[in-house]
Amino acid sequence: MPSSLPARKPLLWVGSSRKALQLMPDDEKDVFGSALLDVQYGDVPHGAKPFGEGLPREIWKIVECARFRMAKQNHTEDHR
Repeated sequence: MPSSLPARKPLLWVGSSRKALQLMPDDEKDVFGSALLDVQYGDVPHGAKPFGEGLPREIWKIVECARFRMAKQNHTEDHR
C-alpha cells in the first residue's frame, strides 16, 4: 500500500549543530525537533522566516525561543 506522505528528506548537520541541539533544554528540543520534521517533509515550520536576502529561499530561520535560533535548508534535490 503506497504511503500518502511525501518522502522524508535526510537532515544534513553542519559543524556542531547536532550536539548543540542535543544540549538544549527539553522544551526547546521539542520545538526545534518539530520544526526540523516539518522541513524534512517539505513544509514550512510555524514561525519560520527566510534566513536573509541573497540566500536561497530554501534556508529558513526558525525563531521560536528567545535563547535559541536555528537555520535549516530544505533541500529540493534527492540525495541518495
